[in-house]
Order: sequence, then structure tokens, then C-alpha cells
Amino acid sequence: LVAVSDGIADDMAAFANLPRERVLTVHNPVTGPHLEARAAAPLDHPWLQAGAPPVILGVGMLKPQKDFATLIRAFARVRAERPARLVILGDARGDAKDQAHKAELLALPAKLGIAEHVLFPGFVENPQAWMARASCFVLSSRWEGFGHVLVEAMAAAVPPIASAVGGVPDLVSDGVEGLLVQPRDPQALANAISRLFANDAARQRMGRCARERIRRDFSPKAIAGQV
Repeated sequence: LVAVSDGIADDMAAFANLPRERVLTVHNPVTGPHLEARAAAPLDHPWLQAGAPPVILGVGMLKPQKDFATLIRAFARVRAERPARLVILGDARGDAKDQAHKAELLALPAKLGIAEHVLFPGFVENPQAWMARASCFVLSSRWEGFGHVLVEAMAAAVPPIASAVGGVPDLVSDGVEGLLVQPRDPQALANAISRLFANDAARQRMGRCARERIRRDFSPKAIAGQV
């Protein structure tokens, strides 16, 4: 039996009442020169100019699993203390339920009084270019099997803040490559963002450690060695 993360392997063994050693973890191979080339691609946006407030980035489908509502509420608390901006890349599927959730997300910044500081560009062809220019990346998911987008962000050397769910702890050691928080807790997420922004040297160090971790452990060659 094969799982994409230790968290999923633990759940699989417990659910099926199997010895844990029968479940092998084989992570998804994500990184490679193509990602770094995409991260280096030009991107012209006024929010990304030198001297602009730091950008907090989230990427994913606009659906409840990703819990961007918690990220928006956390950002409102951060924005009350310091200049910052929030960009959320991604769109919703066409079904009515997801479209209704998208409408709620798009309306939330105005309700919180931060609409001018939050941007929803929708689907973008090259999210890695945004990742490379963000000050931090946030994965606010309620659950994740692996966290593919988190690996892409770490490969771009942006320090992540992520919910400690599913396979995420396989990717991020708290305080080394980024920060881990409990899901669905806007205050804890806001505190983590403020902590990261309070120490720019530590933030940059985490970004470098994140990139080196991904290069070392999530290349196709490294993943092939897990089998």
C-alpha cells in the first residue's frame, strides 16, 4: 500500500486496521528546473514593485477545503497592525455550490474593511512567478493529502505558513522551512504572519531552507529512491 504522505499513511493504516509498516510513503515529485524557470519569468504588477507593502499569497481552488475565509480574516488582523497586501490566486468550478462560496469569499474583504488591500486575480497561467515575489505563502487548508502547491511555493524560496494537517508536516518543519499553525484559527494564523514579518532575516532564511529542502527531497530522483 502506498500513500503520498506520512499523514495519509497513518490514516490509511488506522482506518483499515493494518500494521503501519505495511503502508509505504512515496511523495509526489514536484520540483525541477522547469519550476525555477517559471519562477524567474517576468511579472509586472504594481503590488510587486520595490518599496511596495509585503504581499501575502494564497493559491488554490476557491472552495471550502482551502479555507481562504480564515486567511482573509487573519489578514484583516495583520493589516490593522502594519501595511500589507493579500493576493489569492485561483477560481471556483462551475457548479452552483462552489460559485456561491466564491461569491462569499469575494464579498468578505469589503465586510472587513480591507477590500482595497485584497486581490483576486482568478486563474493565472504562471503562479510560480507570483510565488517568487511574495513575502510569504499561506496554505490555510482544513485538510490536505500532500500539499502540491506548498511544494511549488517552497521551491520558489518563499517562506510558508501552513495548516498542520495531513501531509503538510512532511514538508515543513516548524521554525525551519516555515511555520505551522492549527487550521481554522484566524488569530493563530495572524500571529504567525506577524511573527514572520517581524524578523526579515529569519523570514529570508526560512525561504532559503524551504527551497533547499524541496531541491533535496522532492526531485524525481529523490522520490524514486523512496520506492
